[in-house]
Amino acid sequence: MQKKSSDTSVVQADPSKPSVPSPPAHVDRKIAVRWKEWEGWAIVHLRQRGCYGSTATELARLRQWHRQHVLSLLDAGIEMRLIRKHQLDDPRMTDEVRAVVMEAAIGRQRKTRCGHVAYSPGET
Repeated sequence: MQKKSSDTSVVQADPSKPSVPSPPAHVDRKIAVRWKEWEGWAIVHLRQRGCYGSTATELARLRQWHRQHVLSLLDAGIEMRLIRKHQLDDPRMTDEVRAVVMEAAIGRQRKTRCGHVAYSPGET
């Protein structure tokens, strides 16, 4: 008696292709323009840290990180306007500082959506 073998093979993702669908072209352009604003500062920061020989490699890594970070912020519902205004995509910022600044920016975004004036019943 022959048993049927069920096909339980796992499909491996191609590492050359992104697992997440790529964003629209206009979003990629905005991210590229935003990176150009930070690129010079990132080079200065890397040189201050002593990364002279591997500057190109580190810069490429920072650019990839920047792109992924901005996309994750956009996916979280934070508008590009707020990313620019509060510099949430600054590659020099530490994670602790970034968390504080992001929390403040999200709080401000909530206030703007709800309105600026708080109303308390009983006030005249």
